[in-house]
Amino acid sequence: MRPIPTLDEFNTMFPDLNACRQHLKERGIFYSELDCDGCKLPMKRYDEIDVFRCNRSNCQRKGNRVSIRKGTFFHESSLNCLQILRLAHLWLSKATHETAMLLSGNSPNTVTAFFSHFRQLVSAALKEEVQIIGGPGVTVEIDETKLGKRKYHRGHRVDGIWVLVGIERVENGKIFLVPLQDRSASTLSDIIAQHVLPGTTIHTDMWRGYANLPAMGFTHLKVNHSVSFKDHDIGACTNSAEGLNSGLKRRIVARNRTANGIDKHLGEYVWRRQNSKGLFDAFIDALRDIHYDFE
Repeated sequence: MRPIPTLDEFNTMFPDLNACRQHLKERGIFYSELDCDGCKLPMKRYDEIDVFRCNRSNCQRKGNRVSIRKGTFFHESSLNCLQILRLAHLWLSKATHETAMLLSGNSPNTVTAFFSHFRQLVSAALKEEVQIIGGPGVTVEIDETKLGKRKYHRGHRVDGIWVLVGIERVENGKIFLVPLQDRSASTLSDIIAQHVLPGTTIHTDMWRGYANLPAMGFTHLKVNHSVSFKDHDIGACTNSAEGLNSGLKRRIVARNRTANGIDKHLGEYVWRRQNSKGLFDAFIDALRDIHYDFE
């Protein structure tokens, strides 16, 4: 099974707007029934106009209309659900903004806004325990990486954000990614205590910020990065963490390497890795699980 349906498969699943509405109803995203706030009895659904309405003559709220989108990602959007899912399909496929604009016919602002909304959605859907890794008998590599930017695209790196990364040394090992306010021992210790289970063997570089790890109950092996990313004598290695660092730098473009919004980009990265075998289904699940409150 593909993680994302092909374009032909997508069009077969959603040949028109009604089919899209029905699919979202079946997946529990749109309400299949809704009670009136006034008489507390079921309202009538009008699929052709996307609303529920109470028509009871004795109801204090007779004529009350409630959108089937209420409380969902699709609420009060200028695009219909099929247009939004088409954009989501492009985003999941890692289409560029230019490609998404060309294929969807949407404006740059619309594509940028929805790509940001999708990122926020999956970050919110990411379960907290996903980024808790390690445990007895498990080795975790930890490293800090600078997601930097270049001023005016030239010269030395002048800003950006530090991120602490951790990855289990097993096939498809779990990861955590946390932006850093600073690289002090207290900050690193707090983050590691939150994201790494007791009994874990941790491999790091020689940075003094990791000095507290043995006292925290971890087995701690260090490798000197000025010499190599692997110490053959003691078996310390951070190759997996370095590979994760490289993946982050390829995925998160320079303009997004700022403190404002970096959490959502890191959340997207973890979410895509967690759901790599079924991205589209996981996205639909996120649409179902995340509820929005509107006035």
